[in-house]
Amino acid sequence: MRRAWRAGLLAIGAMLPGLPVAGLAYTVRSCTEYWYPPAKPGQSISDLRPERTNACRKHAIEMRSDRFGVIDGQGYFITNDVNTSRACAGGGPAFNPSCLIPGPLQRNAVSEARNYYRLTQNGASLRPLGQGYATDGRTVFSYTSPIAGADAASFQVFTPPGAAADAAWARDRTRIYHDETPVPGMVPGPVTVFDETFAVNGGRVYEIDALDGIKPRPDVRPNLTVLAFAQPLYSNVISDGQHIFVKGKPLDGVRAASFQMLPSTCPVPGLPELKCRAELVRNTTASNFRIARSGNDILYFGEVYKVVRIRNAPDFVYFQVADSDELLGLGGNRLFQLEEMGSALGDTVIGRPYVGRLNGPVAGYLVDETGFISLHDLERGSGPLCGQVSDLATPERDGVPRFGPLKRLPDAQVPAGFKIAFENTRYRYLFANPQQSTELDTVIDLRDSRRMRANWCGEGIQPQVARR
Repeated sequence: MRRAWRAGLLAIGAMLPGLPVAGLAYTVRSCTEYWYPPAKPGQSISDLRPERTNACRKHAIEMRSDRFGVIDGQGYFITNDVNTSRACAGGGPAFNPSCLIPGPLQRNAVSEARNYYRLTQNGASLRPLGQGYATDGRTVFSYTSPIAGADAASFQVFTPPGAAADAAWARDRTRIYHDETPVPGMVPGPVTVFDETFAVNGGRVYEIDALDGIKPRPDVRPNLTVLAFAQPLYSNVISDGQHIFVKGKPLDGVRAASFQMLPSTCPVPGLPELKCRAELVRNTTASNFRIARSGNDILYFGEVYKVVRIRNAPDFVYFQVADSDELLGLGGNRLFQLEEMGSALGDTVIGRPYVGRLNGPVAGYLVDETGFISLHDLERGSGPLCGQVSDLATPERDGVPRFGPLKRLPDAQVPAGFKIAFENTRYRYLFANPQQSTELDTVIDLRDSRRMRANWCGEGIQPQVARR
């Protein structure tokens, strides 16, 4: 039925003489003026209703800014909205039957709305103040609304230190305003803003809340320091010298005296064979994460404002693995996958103990004395070794697969064609790529120089052809 309907539309278009199937649609334009009465103090722009409407006409407008202007001696706040509706918009998943209609028969619509909000009859004195504020010398307006009690003679817009340029702070001789509202308790004088979370005025701290406005915070001391600035999905970290605040809330059990933001560390102390990046590469999923020490504990500030506590890790360091985006932490002989912790549900700590010295990366893994550890999820397994080679080259001791102490060979001793080499008293392990296993990876038995293909998963042992 739907197919027949489409075919019918195409047939109708083909039968229309003189009208090509492919062509430009015609456009219908409309324009309406909306004239609004003066708002009352506290009345928002969405509460206003036009007192009259008519088709658009040409007016002699003296614009005082991009939004404030004078018409016939009266001051207005002026906006303009244009909406376009296309018959064949395309691009969506659903079929649009209008696209089958010949182009010249398609109808697009462009509608324009010009909104005139009357502010004052004293238009000659209308003067913009910035940030959506204006005055006629008697009354101060915030966009369309008069501000009750504002002193027009002394009213001025200002940007406190630390505030965004468009934060809409203002003051007159008796009060401080934010978003047109007088801030209770604030007094004329300096205001300092801390990452759009706290503001300090007259020795008092106020919280800047997007929904509730500005409210006093007597529990916060005024000597504030921003330790980490907010990023999308990541909260800021602020200290008042006594407590640590995240999203304006104090962290339980955390004291500023024992709190320290931690930088990444490379080389990793005591693990020279663990290769890392000297600086973090900011193209990872945890590009904005931050880590801090609180006493002997570690606090990981992850995505969506989560905070994960790693307990009892006084020697904790974190780093980015060489030739990789993976971000790992080490502490208390445990290895932590930081990026996985950032995206995991709840406050899950993703960590695993390791034995002896860590080496790597090698073919997408780290290596300790008991085997391979996946960089991605820290799971243990045979790693890049497979089949009987894995069983042969990872002998068990007391039921536990164990390499024995591994030594990473200096780069000058790595054979041509390979990037990384390890050996113990029995085997040498050669890998061609730090990120992933390849068919060139080789295990050499040091007793008889037998070469085995490391990732052969079939039956038996696959000899590895020596590279030339």
